[in-house]
Amino acid sequence: MHTVQFFLVTVLLSITMQVYGQWTIQNYDAYSRFNKIKFRTETEGFLLGDYSQILKTTDGGATWNSIYAGTSVFFQDFQLINDSTLIASGFYYENAGDNKQSKVLKSMDNGDTWQVISTLPNKKFYSQWFFDDEVGLLSGFDGIYKTSDSGTSWDLVAEINSGKDNKLFFVDDSTGFAANGTILLKSDDQGQTWTSYQEFENEIHSIHFFNQNKGVIGSVGKVYQTSDGGNSWKEDSIVSNLSVLSIDFISDSTGYMVSTYTGPVPLYMGFVVYTAISRTTDGGDHWESVMIPGELYSIDFISESNGYISGGGNLIMNYKGGAIDELPADYPWKISGITEQKPPIKSVFPNPVRDQLTIEFATSIDLPNIALYSIDGRLIKAEQTMMGNFVEIDLSQHPKGVYLLKVIKAKEQQTFKIIK
Repeated sequence: MHTVQFFLVTVLLSITMQVYGQWTIQNYDAYSRFNKIKFRTETEGFLLGDYSQILKTTDGGATWNSIYAGTSVFFQDFQLINDSTLIASGFYYENAGDNKQSKVLKSMDNGDTWQVISTLPNKKFYSQWFFDDEVGLLSGFDGIYKTSDSGTSWDLVAEINSGKDNKLFFVDDSTGFAANGTILLKSDDQGQTWTSYQEFENEIHSIHFFNQNKGVIGSVGKVYQTSDGGNSWKEDSIVSNLSVLSIDFISDSTGYMVSTYTGPVPLYMGFVVYTAISRTTDGGDHWESVMIPGELYSIDFISESNGYISGGGNLIMNYKGGAIDELPADYPWKISGITEQKPPIKSVFPNPVRDQLTIEFATSIDLPNIALYSIDGRLIKAEQTMMGNFVEIDLSQHPKGVYLLKVIKAKEQQTFKIIK
């Protein structure tokens, strides 16, 4: 017998929302990935990614122009400092081994030309926060570093021992937050000193604060919202085993985020990547999510009817309002060949169910992919146990109601309505 936490690896369910949204693909070439997208205005935006990629648009994404970085770097983060200055950071492996170094680059002509202002050997930074073109912070695998001289020198101001892509976010020039694995750190002196502020169940992957009292934390499978400066947190579950990578709010109430995880369905190189696009209209108390195949890493919304997402395959996708679940016909990630043929399921019982739901397969098989949804389309996290040709799902902690159970095995799938 073995026990695992089950999660969604499936095609998009039609029960999530009505389809009125409009997404268009602006770029896809299956070559690399764009790690961050940010627009300065409705028409001017920037994209930075792996393999020294810098793209700029001045016509709302109708055309994207490639800009020479002048060095080798996998860009992870960048900021628009003022009307003409951008600062970007990332890391680079000189060889196939561990000979890595991080680099900080600056542009003083609105992204048209770039120069390296810092090279930090044996460092791997994923996040930055610059207050101006002189004072800034870098956060990475082993700590948070600060410069006050435009990157000429860097001082370690906080040790990080999580080994993860720790994010930074500042509310103003003094108060900011950083992730250290499951621990949220806080600084009140422009990042010079840091204290442990709050610990969460899972690793923190994204941070967004409106002010010193109200903020949103993205974790693995969950989003946390506070309105009292972190004294209390409200939890909202999204898609299980999925990391919230990017959050962007266009107002105090309306925000968007993208989340990604790697699932076990064979598709290419032995696995398929799944992602989710989510939206809140109540300041982060509740989120509606749609799950799709693909790799999405960064989101930037200019208004409720104009937003951008970047991701793997150098994907650039533009949103023009409405619901968020309609994908264009040329969306690059498809799971072809999955049909409504039935996997070899003999029975699902008892139904109605009180505590344990059992799926009996006609023959002993490998662990299938199973997803349980509430009737309104929310993915429900529950524990499953497989013994021979039986799978048991623990529903004892879930409220009474109607659920949808989806089972996928190879190219076959079947959906059941479950009553508790």
